[in-house]
Amino acid sequence: MVNKENWARTIDYVKKQCTEIVASLIFEFERQFLAQELLNAIGIIYPQYWLVLEAETKILGHMAINQAHFGYRKALGKHGGFMGPLLDPILFYKQSSFLKLIL
Repeated sequence: MVNKENWARTIDYVKKQCTEIVASLIFEFERQFLAQELLNAIGIIYPQYWLVLEAETKILGHMAINQAHFGYRKALGKHGGFMGPLLDPILFYKQSSFLKLIL
């Protein structure tokens, strides 16, 4: 029988379950997708990045983010071993002056 007490308990239960589901989804999204900061930093490879007025002031910060993420070897997880860096930090900075000219 539905009464105020049962209804309130049901609502509380549903709210708790929904909160847990949303928390799980957020955790999975954060785990599987790149952080917004890194997505913004990767943008330096696109010509559109350089059309924005703030590009000149943000480039060093974005280069540092890319280097921090791609410039070091990474563990391969449960399989063991390491993967080499995807980006050579020294060459990246040496070639950065040409990046804007190319794009």
